[in-house]
Amino acid sequence: MSEHSDRLDALKKQFPRVLQNANLPWGLECGPGWDGLLADLLFRIDTILTEYPACTANVVQIKEKFGALRFYCQVDGKDDARRDAAAEAISRAIRHAGHVSAETCENCGQPSSIQDAGLLTTVCPKCTSR
Repeated sequence: MSEHSDRLDALKKQFPRVLQNANLPWGLECGPGWDGLLADLLFRIDTILTEYPACTANVVQIKEKFGALRFYCQVDGKDDARRDAAAEAISRAIRHAGHVSAETCENCGQPSSIQDAGLLTTVCPKCTSR
């Protein structure tokens, strides 16, 4: 097994309600420095789904793009109002995680900022010099 699939499997075990239906053919498309951030986000989504038990989240992609976390999921539920409320709460959590990721090294998790080295990445000076 690769490091990426091991990391994803660990998150699936920790957050089965959120990731049980996840269709992630490319696995986690971000570095291990964001694993804690992902765990925090998944915990928030799990909490939201607990508040809206008739709703489900279908995670379809987790990746880095333009130096920040991108987390794509679809929220489903039969009651439109409750589904919409759950989707809005999840969207707020995802936006917050995206902002935090732009200040967190994708490789090691230390404080950082987005760097433009031809591609936008978020890596700390120590990881940049590697």
